[in-house]
Amino acid sequence: MIYSYAQNGYGRKALELFERMMKLGLQANDVTVLSVLLACNNSGLVDEGCEFFESIRKGKVVLTNDHYACMVDMLGRAGRFDEAEMLINEVLNPDLVLWRTLLSACKIHRNVEMAERLKRKILEIAPGDSHVKSLRIHGEMEQSD
Repeated sequence: MIYSYAQNGYGRKALELFERMMKLGLQANDVTVLSVLLACNNSGLVDEGCEFFESIRKGKVVLTNDHYACMVDMLGRAGRFDEAEMLINEVLNPDLVLWRTLLSACKIHRNVEMAERLKRKILEIAPGDSHVKSLRIHGEMEQSD
């Protein structure tokens, strides 16, 4: 049910349902948590998503890179790049998806400086990444004006 709300842009309803679930003593699993994060992301409920994420980090649910990727996407869409990068740096083994997600947000918001730095970071991790290698950040951002 929470996932359905998430898919259809009913972020507040997803949060309310999750809260009711917790009051009933039901346990959340990683899929439920991801669904609530997606609901917040799809509805633009960034502050609520951050509060939810912080509360979950203190609990028993083991967070995966998928949870972090959703948070990075949410923060990146909101232009909260520093928070997103700090979150990635908290992950034990951040994968390329996390870095690429933030890079995409930088391109959308035209944060050239961070985009260049992230491009170098990604190429350190995966030197053969042809997509990132061929990325011309300055040119692409200027063309989208």
